[in-house]
Amino acid sequence: MGEQRYKRTTLKRFMENKPAMAGWAFVVFIGIIVLLTPVIAPYSYEEQNLEEQYQGPSLKHWMGTDSKGRDLMTRVMYGGRISLAVGLAGAAVSLIIGVTYGSIAGFKGGRTDNIMMRAVDILYGLPFIFFVILVMTVVGRSIYVLFIALGAVQWLTMARIVRGQTIMLKEREFVEAARALGASNARIIVYHLLPNLIGPIIVYATLTIPSVMLEEAFLSFLGLGVQPPASSWGSLAADGMIHITPVKTDWWLVVFPGMTLAATLFALNLLGDGLRDALET
Repeated sequence: MGEQRYKRTTLKRFMENKPAMAGWAFVVFIGIIVLLTPVIAPYSYEEQNLEEQYQGPSLKHWMGTDSKGRDLMTRVMYGGRISLAVGLAGAAVSLIIGVTYGSIAGFKGGRTDNIMMRAVDILYGLPFIFFVILVMTVVGRSIYVLFIALGAVQWLTMARIVRGQTIMLKEREFVEAARALGASNARIIVYHLLPNLIGPIIVYATLTIPSVMLEEAFLSFLGLGVQPPASSWGSLAADGMIHITPVKTDWWLVVFPGMTLAATLFALNLLGDGLRDALET
């Protein structure tokens, strides 16, 4: 009964947070758009018309066209699929590593905890974006390598969060009861501790997705992100920057992908902040 009351209170707090609800609505809207892109996109992804190069926004092409006469709105919609996939996959990799590492360190405690967390402190001091660039340069510019590389540099904060929560929970009565019944350490962590950490994990996951998307956009500006023929919001904006010159400014090639990326990142941060506030007890 108490758990149901807590869930209702949490949901009520979240729904009363107007910025969080606005962020949630925008994220859902973008998610629906990218899922239905193959059905609702006005043109095919690679459809070219060299007679319509560099056309500004119009009723025919709402976001204009690019250097090959391709519809920018279509490419932004398809780019959203890549950007969100990178964010979700990177966050998933980050959570798997961070939750595993942090829960083991917190549960073991003592010397094991000290060694593991000192390693985290050392890793915090390294410039991780250069690590990602190094991996992409050495291993290759595959989108799957990008998923793993971006996720592998985002797990440190999650490890600290999970470790701190695990230290507080491992002395609770339900953990002692499970230990008295002969449950193994792995079973206690998986079945007793992690279910009580779902709140912080969800909140941090929501905040990790925009961080990964922003890092991918930065890499795309350096030419190390998503590679053609695929494109993301970051790579589309990077391609558009080439056409910003003193002679001619095709502003729509940068503005629309950039605005879509910025709005989505802002909405995800609002959603994450709202979840954090709602889950606070």
